[in-house]
Amino acid sequence: MIDMVRAATSVDANLSRRWMAVGHSQGGHATMFAAHAATRYAPELDFRGASATGTPANLELALLIGGPGFPNIGLDGLTAFAAYIVDGLRVAWPDLPIDDHLTPAGAEFVRESETTCFLPLVRRAAEVGIGVGEMLSRPLAEPRIHDALNDYLAVPTSGYDRPLFLGHGLPDQTVPFPLGAKLAADLIANGQDVTLAAYPGEHRLSFTQATPDVLAFVRAHL
Repeated sequence: MIDMVRAATSVDANLSRRWMAVGHSQGGHATMFAAHAATRYAPELDFRGASATGTPANLELALLIGGPGFPNIGLDGLTAFAAYIVDGLRVAWPDLPIDDHLTPAGAEFVRESETTCFLPLVRRAAEVGIGVGEMLSRPLAEPRIHDALNDYLAVPTSGYDRPLFLGHGLPDQTVPFPLGAKLAADLIANGQDVTLAAYPGEHRLSFTQATPDVLAFVRAHL
């Protein structure tokens, strides 16, 4: 995200070097990491703050309860997300024995995730009847797996030098509200400048509902 701003200003010198990061869902995750690094990574730019909505925070903690027989808890796309995360771990940590935690069906589904986009992968999970409980042959709650998940996914909760706006839908069934609420609570406990707003819509709708507040936040800090 920071490099996009660098690239744009190098192409068009008339563009302002003042900028803010804004993202939703996976983009919210990227936004938080960009906000954490922006001033240090690109001191020649004038970073003013970040807005992240529907942010999938604390996944490294949520995944630790995954294991054989994990029930279908009704979260949208959970099996597909789990497959992408497991495959990402395999790439980022090639010596991690993550394959030892997969059933044959889980290993096949993870292989499919390498070449299949999200919605088709969700449909595929429904077709073959696979959930997280069928993907895993062993619990993920092992120290080495926990350390890798933390390194790979954990959103920083301190070290921000600009204001943050977090928005989340209360009935979100893709990224449950408690994950975002914990992120905000941890940031506040660490003395960060953060505002949390809750909305009545689910994952996609909450972004639309948050837009007026996001725009007001951006205007205030630009």
